[in-house]
Amino acid sequence: MLVAVATTLSLTHSDATVTLVPGIPSAVSLDGGYVVQDSAFIARLLHDVNGHPPFPPNTVSSCFANGFRAYKLRFEYSNGDQLTIKVSSGCGNAILIADYGPGVMARAEQALMDDLNDWPATSP
Repeated sequence: MLVAVATTLSLTHSDATVTLVPGIPSAVSLDGGYVVQDSAFIARLLHDVNGHPPFPPNTVSSCFANGFRAYKLRFEYSNGDQLTIKVSSGCGNAILIADYGPGVMARAEQALMDDLNDWPATSP
């Protein structure tokens, strides 16, 4: 007697993502400059820096591209806590590096670079 068994295997592929900035900061500054407290702008930055794939560990880059830029985003919380994220760009995708833990890095998308280039003007 021959018995046929049909089975369907359904797999979903889910890439790991990194949350570099937890919670909801109340302010953010770029390179120690003007502090932005606009909650809509902060939410957009959180979307830009969180939820992206991790940067591969032990990756060494020797790229000395024209247009290399490095930024520091300092997020501030209402309880006085602060968190700094370094942003490096110029060799393909931007890389986000958390100051609070060794090896905590993620890739970023062009939207972050656009937001950094369109940083709100300082108050009069």
